[in-house]
Amino acid sequence: MKLRTQLTLPFVVLVLLLALLLGVLSYRAGKSAVDNLSGQLLFETVNRIGQAVDRHVAGSAAVLEAAFPRGVPAPRSLQNDMAALRTRFWLATSVHRDPNNYAYYGDRHGQFFGLWRFSETEAELRLRPQGSGPREIYRFSGIAGTLGTPAVEERIFDPRERPWYRAAQTSAAPTWTSVYIDFKTTELVATRTRRVNNAAGEFEGVVATDLSLQQVNAFLQRLKLSANGVALVVEADGNIIGVSRGPHLSAREGKHPRL
Repeated sequence: MKLRTQLTLPFVVLVLLLALLLGVLSYRAGKSAVDNLSGQLLFETVNRIGQAVDRHVAGSAAVLEAAFPRGVPAPRSLQNDMAALRTRFWLATSVHRDPNNYAYYGDRHGQFFGLWRFSETEAELRLRPQGSGPREIYRFSGIAGTLGTPAVEERIFDPRERPWYRAAQTSAAPTWTSVYIDFKTTELVATRTRRVNNAAGEFEGVVATDLSLQQVNAFLQRLKLSANGVALVVEADGNIIGVSRGPHLSAREGKHPRL
């Protein structure tokens, strides 16, 4: 081997080893920086999702208190207490109309009173005053507006069979239901519920307000994610509440089961 080769070969090997070492160190440093940045972005995204969910649940307790103040006993007959109920529930749905635009009450006799707000002035009453048969739907304008001719629902709605009623019936304190599919809209909702006692202090009915999770889903779909990124809000049992791409409900045989 020539002397020149013997002298230069170690330097060439040393340079190659240094270059390789620098490449490995640069890769590890870059990977660490990318991982840290990805973690920060993920944490920020999760916080934003949490804030959006919090906005949907804030104020539900105030809605229930306005609809049925504590200490006010449940009425024996919804028909006889209709004027007071209309006033209180109109005020209740004015507290946080977005998203709490619906407040309602159902009792152990199957009677039902619900007020849904479409806007500041337009609303509808959903009534089942006799405790049997389908509900009657009345459109009206303003807090004391005249009720129009009712439309009668085709399906039978019995409040005692709904998840929100059963959840409050077995709980002494206000509670949240698990997410379920709404009877009328087939949208995913979670419901804040509270039991209402009669004048004797016995359980009589349940007052409730819904939180539609459609807006949570819309928020997730507006998030800026990578082409392969997906943001989900999931219940503890694995059911999807909201997803950033694709539906959280699937239409199948006229029904809308959750994914």
